[in-house]
This record gives sequence, C-alpha cells and structure tokens, in this order.
Amino acid sequence: MQKTVVIIEDEVIIAENLNRILTKFGYEVLYIANTFEEGLEAVKDYTPFAFLIDINLSSPFGDGITIAKKIKHYSSAKHIYVTANADKNTLIEASSSFPDGYITKPFRADQIFSALEILFNNSQPVQHIEVKHKGNLIRLEENQIHFIKSDGVYVEIYTEFEKYLFRASFSNLLKKFNNSLIQVHRSYLINKHKVNSYNSKEVELICGTDIPIGRIFRQDFVQSIKSI
Repeated sequence: MQKTVVIIEDEVIIAENLNRILTKFGYEVLYIANTFEEGLEAVKDYTPFAFLIDINLSSPFGDGITIAKKIKHYSSAKHIYVTANADKNTLIEASSSFPDGYITKPFRADQIFSALEILFNNSQPVQHIEVKHKGNLIRLEENQIHFIKSDGVYVEIYTEFEKYLFRASFSNLLKKFNNSLIQVHRSYLINKHKVNSYNSKEVELICGTDIPIGRIFRQDFVQSIKSI
C-alpha cells in the first residue's frame, strides 16, 4: 500500500500548504482539486490511499460531503475532512459519509501527519506465518512473536507462552515482518514492540527474556527502537 493522497480544497493557499506538509512527510500528492467539479473528476480518475477533503467547497452543485459519498462508489480509498466548521450540525451531516477522520482549521503539520499515519498503519494487512505444532497448523501473527532464535536450518519462534520450530531463514522472516522484527544478534531476531528495556549488551523483552545484542547490530537496533 502506497502513501498517496488527493487534496480537494478550494482555498489555493491552504491546498498548497497541505501539499508541502504531505510531501515533507513522505506522502505523494497525486492531484490537487480546487473546485467541486475537479473534486468529482478526481474521485473517478484517482485511487489514492486517502482523500483530504474540505467540507465547505464553494459550489451550488454540492460540497465536500457530496464528494465523499461518491468515493464509496468508485474506490475503497479513505477520506479525511479538513474543515473550519466543526459545529454539531455539520459533523452530523458529515458523519453520513463515514469519514476516517476530521482535521480542523487552522491545522498544524503534526496534526496532518498523525491523522494520516494512524490511518495508514491501521490499514496495513496483518502479517502472519503458519507453522505445524503438535499435529495442528497454527497461525502466528507478528504481534504474537516475542523473539526468534536460529537453530541451524530451523528457527525457534517464541511467543508469550509457547515455542514453535519452523524451517526458515532470518532474511525471509525479516522481509515478511519488516515492520516489527529486527536482528540484534547473529542468532536472534526480536519484536521491537516487545522491548521492555535495553543497555549496550542486552535487551530485556516484556516476557522477561534477556537477549544479547551483537556489536555489529547495536547501532541499527538503537535507531529502530527510537523510531517507534
């Protein structure tokens, strides 16, 4: 899933400000619509991750809510309202399009970024692997995994209460779970979201297990933890 956005905003200065903010934070703005009519065409022509829509577009033919309802007919894209009107009646009417968020004007850059990042991260498919265990096929999702230990051509996958043996390589697991797993030692991968504390030599996971940190992995580990 790509971080792409279409802006529908009739105030040109605000639209350009949104464009600068989104570009700064790594989002690609596919199109900027400055009128109601351009907004309708954009819904037909583009399928971004999300639309940022001003509720009160100046048009006798409709407003941002009208456009948002059209989105449901053309794509599965998300939509967030950007509006100066946060009164009760407006919000009730806007809720009929089942928006994925509201941002009120005047907005800050961090508000735009936070709203989109939360929405983007929550929309990511849950990664998982299936392993055989005691005659059953078990589905393990990334948030269940605490750490993984190398055991030759096999790996030992540790959850909070169980250990599973699985034939796999570290490189393939890192590709599959690249949002959560990091390598801290030649023999260990850990889930960075399960870290309780760490020092220069080892990391303690919330399950109580201490994992050694290899010297060559230390810098990448610290940077990855700080980015959470």
